[in-house]
Amino acid sequence: NILIPCSGGQEFTRTLKIPFREFLIENGCTEPMVSDLGGAAMAVNYGQYIDNMHAFVGMVSMAGFIPGLFSIKEGNGKICNILLEKANANVHLSTPIRTIKRVKANSYTIIGDNISLKYDAVVVAVPLQLSGIKLVGFDNVSETGNEGPYHRTVATFLNATGVRPEFFGGGFKFSDPPEILSTTPSETFTSVSPQDPVSDETSEPMDLNQDTTVYKVFSNDLLKKEDKTALFGDSIFEEYIADWRAYPSYAGFKERKISKLSLDGAAAAYISPIEWAASAMEMSCIGAANAANLIYRALNDRICKLDAASCKTEALS
Repeated sequence: NILIPCSGGQEFTRTLKIPFREFLIENGCTEPMVSDLGGAAMAVNYGQYIDNMHAFVGMVSMAGFIPGLFSIKEGNGKICNILLEKANANVHLSTPIRTIKRVKANSYTIIGDNISLKYDAVVVAVPLQLSGIKLVGFDNVSETGNEGPYHRTVATFLNATGVRPEFFGGGFKFSDPPEILSTTPSETFTSVSPQDPVSDETSEPMDLNQDTTVYKVFSNDLLKKEDKTALFGDSIFEEYIADWRAYPSYAGFKERKISKLSLDGAAAAYISPIEWAASAMEMSCIGAANAANLIYRALNDRICKLDAASCKTEALS
């Protein structure tokens, strides 16, 4: 509630409450441009209708249309892996967390299946409404994680000979593997695009048939067999599906209240609420940076209370 106005004043705060379509028209865009370009950006990046999106998330989505953007080879998860290695962190994989208990300020117990660990600080980096995690011993968190549902996104990767022009009415041919965007989330897909490069789980380039292309299809539901056949014919040689709750569902943004970064005014931080401003890796990084600053100050304040002399020396150096 404080961070957002400080980021750009009341005009910036307004972009979280005004529909993206209205914002674009106010700033000189024509209705066809709004429907076609803005609608396509919302559909492909968030799988949602432009009229259900506030202006700020709309502008973040439009940034993805700018030429010269880069991506992380083999996915954004590579960044997390490298950060974990640099931090020399102990990682507990496949360990569901059931409860985060606040014992006192800067003292927390993490409880999961066959695990109970104590920490001086906690960062929750998963939407609470999707996690099943209970917060125990925290005050005023009854509404935390209740902003709303998350939107389902299905990414289907198919190795196929090509997209059938007949799906779009026929009478023409694609000279190159096409990139197709829907201006509204259709019942079949929101986008179809060639995926290059492609690697298998050994991180070596896949030995693909020269006559085939790997396509990525975004949709709001699992593709039916007849949909895949209509798009690509019977020549589908390989398929992989990623089905997850990728982004917040932004409909109802005018009345939405966003949870705070701090869970208790001490060293417990919650990053995911920033996704309700806009869901993107860059936004999560901003949330993580603020969480790190919050925890640093909380722990530093505790150290100063225990050893005031050392804090005075640090302040003077």
